[in-house]
Amino acid sequence: MLIGIIIAFAPLLPFMPLLFAARRRGLAEFGSLVADYSRELEERWSGQRGRADLLGASDEFQGLADIGTSYRENVEGMQVLLFGLRDAVLLLVVSVLPALPILFAQLPVRDVLQRLLHLFTGGMPG
Repeated sequence: MLIGIIIAFAPLLPFMPLLFAARRRGLAEFGSLVADYSRELEERWSGQRGRADLLGASDEFQGLADIGTSYRENVEGMQVLLFGLRDAVLLLVVSVLPALPILFAQLPVRDVLQRLLHLFTGGMPG
């Protein structure tokens, strides 16, 4: 089963360096853009305008919120691996399911469940 997981996910591994480089570039470039936008907005509002003008500037603050959300979702949330532990477990479960009827036909259900419990609990006596 472990070999099957390796065979399934190994073709995705060559993309890791490209994704890592893209994530680093995005963190640097887009992070710089977000910082510049934030700095300019702060400079514009800290000295020149009064607090009464804040009500008319919703588009500027909405832009800051939008660019921050986009940064978090698209750059910080970018995964370097195209698969995760959940994918590996799902593949493992799907590969074991077809063998269960054969296993139940050969052994009593109680023995199968005891062996599975023994496997999942790390060798607890049963």
